[in-house]
Amino acid sequence: MKKTILALAVTGLFATTAQAATIYEADGVQVNVYGDIEVGFLNTTSEDTDVVIHIDDADFGFGLGYDLGNGYTVGGVLEFSGEDGDVSLGDTFVGIKSDRTGTLTIGKQATIYDDAGIGNDYQFGFQNFYEQDKNSGFQVIKYKIDHGNVYGGIAYLMNTELEETTNEYAVDANFGFRVADFDFTVFYGQAEVTKVPNNTTDGLPTNTVSNYTVEGRYQLDALALALTVAGTDNGSDDNSLSYGGSFAYAAENNVGFGAGIAYSDMEATTGEGILGYYVNLSYEFTSKVNTYIEVGGNDMDDTEVGYAAGVQVAF
Repeated sequence: MKKTILALAVTGLFATTAQAATIYEADGVQVNVYGDIEVGFLNTTSEDTDVVIHIDDADFGFGLGYDLGNGYTVGGVLEFSGEDGDVSLGDTFVGIKSDRTGTLTIGKQATIYDDAGIGNDYQFGFQNFYEQDKNSGFQVIKYKIDHGNVYGGIAYLMNTELEETTNEYAVDANFGFRVADFDFTVFYGQAEVTKVPNNTTDGLPTNTVSNYTVEGRYQLDALALALTVAGTDNGSDDNSLSYGGSFAYAAENNVGFGAGIAYSDMEATTGEGILGYYVNLSYEFTSKVNTYIEVGGNDMDDTEVGYAAGVQVAF
C-alpha cells in the first residue's frame, strides 16, 4: 500500500479527523495525533442568563493503523475529552478497514445516528430531531461502507454503561446515495430506553422508541442547501414530527454564511411545537483555524435570542 493511501486510511478511520498529523510511520505502521479546541463567548437562549466563556470542544487523541496488505488496515483510536472542566475518555475503539468491504469498529464511539443533521450551526442548532438520544456509548459495534455513489452503515449499542449489562440498548442504520449535485440519506433507529430519566438500574421499566430521519442535500460550488424530515414513535399517541432546512455559502475570501430554521411538534416531550432558527458568519484563517459569530433562538416560553462568538482550532 502506498504511503498516501495508508495515510488516508488511518486518518479517516483511526484518527477520526482530516486534520490528523503523522508522528510515526515505519514498517507498515502509522501513528497520528489529532485534536480540536473551541472556545468562545456564549449567551444561551434561556431568559435572563449572563454571557460566559464556553469551552465547547477540547479533544486530543491518537490513531494507529497497520497495513495488512491487499487493501486492509487494522488499528484503533484513543481519545481524551476535556469539556466541562473534567478530563474523560473519548472515542476508544479498535477496527479493521477494507477498501472494498467497508469498516468495522468496536468500542466506545458514536452510533450511526450521530451522523444525522443538516445544520452548519455552531451553538444554536436543532437538538430535538432524535428524541431517545442513545447515539453513543461504551459498548458499540459499528459497520460503515462508502462506494462513492452509494453508502450506508449499521450500529448496535449493546449497553449504555461501561462494562455493565443494562436494560437499555439501541440499533440504528442509514442508507444514502449521491447523484449529480444531490445527496440523499435515510436514517432509522430503535432503542429500548428506561422510563426513569438518567437512571439505568437493572429492572427498571423500559420503553421502545423508534426514530427515522430523511435528509436531502444540494451542493452547487460554494452554495449548500439541505432539507430534512424526522419522526419519533415512542409507543404512545404523542409522537413527534420535525422538519427543517439550512443554507450555507462559502465565499472566495474565506468568509462563510449560514442559516437554518426548523419546526418540531415535540408532543411526546414538551407538549408543544417549537420553532427554532440560527444565523451565523464565519471567517477561516486556514483550514485549521476558524472564527465565527452566531445568533439563534426559538419560540418557547422563558427564552430570548442567544448569541455566541468563538474560535475553533484543529491539529
